[in-house]
Amino acid sequence: MPDALNESEIAQRLSTRIIGADYRHLAVTHSTQDDVSTAGRAGAAEGLTITADEQTRGRGRFRRSWMSPPASSLLVSILLRPSPNLLPSLSMICALAVPRAIRRVCPQLDPDIKWPNDILIGGRKVCGILVEVVRGDSEEDQFAVAGIGVNVNWDTASIPEIADASTSLSRETGSEVSRVDLLCALLEEMNALYVDAQEGRDIFGQWRSALVNLGKRVNVSGSDATFEGLALDVEPSGGLVVQTDDGQRRVVHAGDVTLS
Repeated sequence: MPDALNESEIAQRLSTRIIGADYRHLAVTHSTQDDVSTAGRAGAAEGLTITADEQTRGRGRFRRSWMSPPASSLLVSILLRPSPNLLPSLSMICALAVPRAIRRVCPQLDPDIKWPNDILIGGRKVCGILVEVVRGDSEEDQFAVAGIGVNVNWDTASIPEIADASTSLSRETGSEVSRVDLLCALLEEMNALYVDAQEGRDIFGQWRSALVNLGKRVNVSGSDATFEGLALDVEPSGGLVVQTDDGQRRVVHAGDVTLS
């Protein structure tokens, strides 16, 4: 199969110390998130990375389904066992790593980060990120699963429901993009940022400065309210600070945020 994610090839190419040190690939699975979560509960080491060509029950934020034809996207989940103080940084690490990996493989593209962690190209979504914390009987037993789905080689314009909101790397570049190259670049960038976080370097500041929403008017749609306002800043915990038209400051921790 062209552009196959071959376990031995990926292992030979990677020199990461943590992320991807144990790499496994599946042709078809229900969900790589569930696979890594199961392995984590069984005691798998930090850095376990599982990819799949096809997911039958792939999901994103708010448990929305994730759509992609077989072998057309990069579908990857990573097991992380960070100290509790680093948990808020995991979503930021993923959001920073994906654009850096895309720029390495497709230097003509310049992806944006939309709060909290959607990756956009030309205003259309090319990647979704889902970080789930799995809690055990004690704080020491908890771990996280970072899931990343990148639209690589399929024509999102062929599906009317998502044609205007989504894109892919091949749609933007006009040619096929190597999933192997993208995966290796992504795991290397993730590993570097994760080590930086462990060593106390400023992940929050890098993420904050990369957000495309800040300083712009946004629409916020959440489970309890829908409103518009100016995106002023983000809190260290990751919450988006929005000033509404009546002068209130509201902190958004979950919901859909789009540019007005």
